[in-house]
Amino acid sequence: KSSNEAISKATYYFGIAFVVIIMLLLLLFRSTSKVIIILFMIPLSMLGVFWGHGIHGKPLSIMSLWGMVALTGVIINDAIVFLAKYDGLLLEGKKVRDAIIGAGKSRLRPILLTSITTTIGLFPLILEKSAQAQFLVPMAISLAYGVAIGTVFILIFFPVLIMLLNDANVLIRKLWTGISPAREDVESAIVQLRRRKEYEKNGEEDGLVMEV
Repeated sequence: KSSNEAISKATYYFGIAFVVIIMLLLLLFRSTSKVIIILFMIPLSMLGVFWGHGIHGKPLSIMSLWGMVALTGVIINDAIVFLAKYDGLLLEGKKVRDAIIGAGKSRLRPILLTSITTTIGLFPLILEKSAQAQFLVPMAISLAYGVAIGTVFILIFFPVLIMLLNDANVLIRKLWTGISPAREDVESAIVQLRRRKEYEKNGEEDGLVMEV
């Protein structure tokens, strides 16, 4: 009964947090497809949770679940850092492929360092044999191994997802308009920048008309 109540509470609070996260991501990137590839990193990082419990011979518990909740925030943060840098490089005039490579090089060190320090910092608790620590060990395993595996996926597979998403957007635009666009023309950051410039231009023209 106690376990069922704890799971219900965790599901409820995580559901609220998840909705807030999605709303913030939509406000930040203004792109549903980019939000989807960010969220796709969450189930991939959960592989680390299951492998970690298997390696240490620990069954999944309520504390493992809370570790997964914490893991979600860390993984999404790393993906946001990568994608924000990618968008920034596009706005600087980089091509899509160059922007992906540049974002990978620029964010490799900070993502690796934060992930390694988080994982290493949790291992003293994971290896602790005292009875008092055993209650927290599953949570530490979920977070440590989830971050480690999730980081690998973000640094290796996340750039591939960005490229595949760009390919899909180019294909959809081509099928819709009959014209094959440049890779940069379908990126949300570039589209928003052009719309903003067009809006400002129209505003200036309206202001000149009113003055006349």
